[in-house]
Amino acid sequence: MVVLTNQEASGLFNSITLHVLDRYMGASEYDWLKAFAELMEKQKADAAETERKQAAARPADSKPALPLEKYAGAYMDAWMERLISPCKRANW
Repeated sequence: MVVLTNQEASGLFNSITLHVLDRYMGASEYDWLKAFAELMEKQKADAAETERKQAAARPADSKPALPLEKYAGAYMDAWMERLISPCKRANW
Protein backbone atom coordinates (compact mmCIF):
# COMPACT_ATOMS: atom_id res chain seq x y z
CA MET A 1 0.00 0.00 0.00
CA VAL A 2 1.18 3.51 -0.80
CA VAL A 3 -0.46 6.69 0.50
CA LEU A 4 0.76 9.95 -1.02
CA THR A 5 -0.21 13.41 0.18
CA ASN A 6 1.13 16.91 -0.26
CA GLN A 7 0.45 18.06 3.28
CA GLU A 8 2.68 18.59 6.29
CA ALA A 9 0.18 17.45 8.93
CA SER A 10 0.18 13.69 9.32
CA GLY A 11 -3.39 13.16 10.62
CA LEU A 12 -5.05 12.57 7.26
CA PHE A 13 -2.19 10.45 5.95
CA ASN A 14 -2.16 8.29 9.09
CA SER A 15 -5.97 8.06 9.14
CA ILE A 16 -6.05 6.66 5.61
CA THR A 17 -3.17 4.27 6.29
CA LEU A 18 -4.65 2.95 9.54
CA HIS A 19 -8.15 2.65 8.04
CA VAL A 20 -6.82 0.50 5.18
CA LEU A 21 -4.73 -1.62 7.56
CA ASP A 22 -7.76 -2.11 9.84
CA ARG A 23 -9.83 -3.34 6.87
CA TYR A 24 -7.03 -5.60 5.67
CA MET A 25 -6.60 -7.19 9.12
CA GLY A 26 -10.33 -7.44 9.82
CA ALA A 27 -10.20 -5.12 12.84
CA SER A 28 -13.33 -3.41 14.07
CA GLU A 29 -14.13 -0.02 12.58
CA TYR A 30 -12.48 2.97 14.26
CA ASP A 31 -12.79 6.65 13.38
CA TRP A 32 -9.11 7.46 12.90
CA LEU A 33 -9.83 10.86 11.37
CA LYS A 34 -11.79 11.92 14.46
CA ALA A 35 -9.04 10.59 16.75
CA PHE A 36 -6.31 12.55 14.94
CA ALA A 37 -8.50 15.69 14.82
CA GLU A 38 -9.01 15.47 18.59
CA LEU A 39 -5.29 14.93 19.10
CA MET A 40 -4.49 17.99 16.97
CA GLU A 41 -6.94 20.15 18.93
CA LYS A 42 -5.37 19.02 22.21
CA GLN A 43 -1.89 19.78 20.89
CA LYS A 44 -3.02 23.26 19.79
CA ALA A 45 -4.57 23.92 23.20
CA ASP A 46 -1.41 22.70 24.97
CA ALA A 47 0.76 24.93 22.77
CA ALA A 48 -1.48 27.95 23.42
CA GLU A 49 -1.26 27.32 27.17
CA THR A 50 2.52 27.03 27.01
CA GLU A 51 2.74 30.30 25.05
CA ARG A 52 0.42 31.99 27.57
CA LYS A 53 2.58 30.84 30.50
CA GLN A 54 5.78 31.96 28.78
CA ALA A 55 4.31 35.38 27.97
CA ALA A 56 3.13 35.79 31.58
CA ALA A 57 6.60 34.92 32.89
CA ARG A 58 8.37 37.42 30.63
CA PRO A 59 9.01 40.84 32.17
CA ALA A 60 6.58 43.42 30.78
CA ASP A 61 9.42 45.76 29.80
CA SER A 62 11.49 43.15 27.93
CA LYS A 63 12.74 43.97 24.44
CA PRO A 64 14.57 42.03 21.69
CA ALA A 65 18.34 41.73 22.17
CA LEU A 66 19.00 43.34 18.77
CA PRO A 67 17.22 46.03 16.75
CA LEU A 68 14.38 44.48 14.76
CA GLU A 69 16.13 45.23 11.46
CA LYS A 70 18.94 42.80 12.44
CA TYR A 71 16.48 39.88 12.35
CA ALA A 72 15.30 40.59 8.80
CA GLY A 73 16.75 38.45 6.04
CA ALA A 74 16.71 35.04 4.41
CA TYR A 75 17.04 31.91 6.52
CA MET A 76 17.47 28.28 5.47
CA ASP A 77 15.49 25.44 6.99
CA ALA A 78 15.83 21.74 6.13
CA TRP A 79 12.04 21.28 5.94
CA MET A 80 10.73 24.58 4.59
CA GLU A 81 13.88 25.47 2.63
CA ARG A 82 14.33 29.23 2.19
CA LEU A 83 12.40 31.50 4.53
CA ILE A 84 12.27 35.26 4.17
CA SER A 85 11.82 37.37 7.30
CA PRO A 86 10.82 40.92 6.42
CA CYS A 87 11.39 43.78 8.81
CA LYS A 88 8.17 44.99 10.42
CA ARG A 89 7.71 47.36 13.32
CA ALA A 90 5.95 46.22 16.47
CA ASN A 91 4.82 48.16 19.51
CA TRP A 92 7.40 47.27 22.14
